[in-house]
Parts: sequence; structure tokens; C-alpha cells
Amino acid sequence: DVITGQRKWDPIKREDYLFVGCVHRGKIILIGKKNVRAVNLSDGKDTWSTPIDLESEFVSGRGFYDGEHYYLPTTGRQLLKLDLEAGK
Repeated sequence: DVITGQRKWDPIKREDYLFVGCVHRGKIILIGKKNVRAVNLSDGKDTWSTPIDLESEFVSGRGFYDGEHYYLPTTGRQLLKLDLEAGK
């Protein structure tokens, strides 16, 4: 909590997450080497039932956020369009 300095939830294990892609409607979007995960800012719990699996692809850049979607470049020369509400 910014005002009190008290921890609102336990730290998230880093695992293979590389960076925070964006913050979307109260969720942090964590970009990993092979998956994307959404975590609720209010309680630190997963927002989507399962992370988005990039299958045989690897993240190859930062990507960008357009307000509804996150576009993520991969090693397979693709630009993936991720639906941040549905987690697909």
C-alpha cells in the first residue's frame, strides 16, 4: 500500500517472468519467456484461470499495449495479439 507501506499480498515468485508488460484494469500483465500471466493488483491472485502458453515460441521483444490488447513479438517472427480480458 503506497500510503501505509504495508504489504497487501505476498511477493510473486519470479520464475521465468521477464518484465511487466502493462497494467490493465487492475491487473499486472507479467511477460515470461514462454507464457503470459495476469495478477490482480488488489490481492496478488491470478486473474486468468491459466496463463497464456506461447507453445513453441519464445518472447523476442517488449511488445506494446493499446488499451485492450497486448501485442507481443516472438521468435517465430509473429506478433501475437493477446486479449487481456479473456486471457487468450
